[in-house]
Amino acid sequence: MRSKPAIAGFLALIGVLGIGFSADKPDYSGTWVLDKERSFSNPSGFDQQMSITQKGEVLKLEGKQTTAKGETAISESYRLDGKQVDFTPTAAAPGAKGKRRSFWLADGRSFVVNDTITTESASEPGDSASDS
Repeated sequence: MRSKPAIAGFLALIGVLGIGFSADKPDYSGTWVLDKERSFSNPSGFDQQMSITQKGEVLKLEGKQTTAKGETAISESYRLDGKQVDFTPTAAAPGAKGKRRSFWLADGRSFVVNDTITTESASEPGDSASDS
């Protein structure tokens, strides 16, 4: 018959081993270049390079995309704690406003970015209501 202290010691050992095997969230800091061999659906001549700096739950991305039409600078910031933040979309119509929510997936190795962008649209002729 096993004693309670032996079982408690075994459970404590499993707990310590579990902590040792649990993976920390990755740090994506570094320079990333598009791998054209593993990419698909990109237009001819498309190229992309990004520099990422990650500190805690904040990931900052600076980069550029090159297409046949020229080069576009990218500057984005993501909070990976699930809190919604306002941001200014760079590739949207002037005056566009955005809300962003980014969070880690359960695997702790990848994350989701959910952007909602709103813009003002010009009304079409005949869309306005008139008082009678």
